Amino acid sequence: MYSNYYDAEIEMLATQEVVSQVPLTTYEEFKAAVSAAKQAFSLWKNTPVTARQRIMFKLQELIRRDIDKLAMNISTEQGKTLNGAKSDVLCGLEVVEHACGMASLQMGEFVPNASNGIDTYCIREPLGVCAGICPFNFPAMISLWIRLVLTSLVYHTINFSALQSLYSCHLASWKIHAKVDKLDNITCGNTFILKPSEKNPGASMILAALAVEAGLPDGVLNIVHGTNEIVNYICDDDDIKAVSFVGPSTVAMHSLARAAATGKRVQSNMGAKNHAIIMPDASADATLDALVVAGFGAAGQRCMALSTAVFVGGSMPWEEELVDRAKALKVNVGTEPGADLGPVITKEAKDQICRLVESGVKSGARLILDGRDIVVPQYEHGNFVGPTILCDVTTSMECYKVSPYVSNTSVNVFRDCLIRWTIA
Repeated sequence: MYSNYYDAEIEMLATQEVVSQVPLTTYEEFKAAVSAAKQAFSLWKNTPVTARQRIMFKLQELIRRDIDKLAMNISTEQGKTLNGAKSDVLCGLEVVEHACGMASLQMGEFVPNASNGIDTYCIREPLGVCAGICPFNFPAMISLWIRLVLTSLVYHTINFSALQSLYSCHLASWKIHAKVDKLDNITCGNTFILKPSEKNPGASMILAALAVEAGLPDGVLNIVHGTNEIVNYICDDDDIKAVSFVGPSTVAMHSLARAAATGKRVQSNMGAKNHAIIMPDASADATLDALVVAGFGAAGQRCMALSTAVFVGGSMPWEEELVDRAKALKVNVGTEPGADLGPVITKEAKDQICRLVESGVKSGARLILDGRDIVVPQYEHGNFVGPTILCDVTTSMECYKVSPYVSNTSVNVFRDCLIRWTIA
């Protein structure tokens, strides 16, 4: 259920043209989605795991059938190149394949004679209604990862200790395995509330439609749209038993604290600052190729994007070669053949990148490759940022501290302090 008016617009990142609209879910609609998930849980948890697996096998087939449709949507809404968008879908497909083997992963355990006259065994049960909050950068992979594995792998592990001489047993302990992935979650017998990024929810909607086509019953998977308000609804709702979040650190910490306060199991994945240390005996060609892909792939909008490269000793002259390889990358609309980098997600993201680069220069960093003013013909209003490299960056600079999902590799040269700096 959604309100009968549209509250948010999705723009094509290369032109700023509105390509679709998103209805932001009201509180009443959110509660209706939770109620539907709660009602569906009683039936879904008792569905044989083999029947759930068959739905996953069918879903895998349907995703392969519609991979081009999914990739085009991701490229349009998120800005990835078509090859990058297909990789996004294929990575998500691996999660579906994992969920297809859920029967063996749900097996319990039995230990005879754990103590004198005592056997122990465990039974795994689905937890209930779970929720996932997705970022914008991998709309297919993370959506499938959160949705399928959470509904498959979030369960109670109930340990019983049974006295061999008696027929009775007592509950010894409860444990929770909180790997919150959407497809595995569903395959385990849980039901799910998914909140995709409001910036690019199209892939999640397509995948949800495919899940229904594959045979997923009504109420097992529910999608809600919104921003911080809907996140708070999810964290506060007593009927939601587990939450998985992927996104910026500030929001991750907020979600962790707020959801945990209501007794939920929480998996909160934050932003990261990823580093590469290049030693003098490394292979120059292999290393530079890896740095370019890791630093600038997906326009730097990846959780594991390489934001800092530390050249040591004899590897320091490679900086110029890194610049040459980065310059060779083609910046264009993701749907154009040969494009290596597409636009970033919003105008605000581009402005933040430019501000951080400027702050680095003002703090003493050397700008040896500047991609801020790049213009793509016919797409002059796009959110494009070319490969950008700052050198002689220090750990006190704002451009080093902030991790905004940018196509910006800051090249740091450390010598004697390398080991101490790495440990710190």
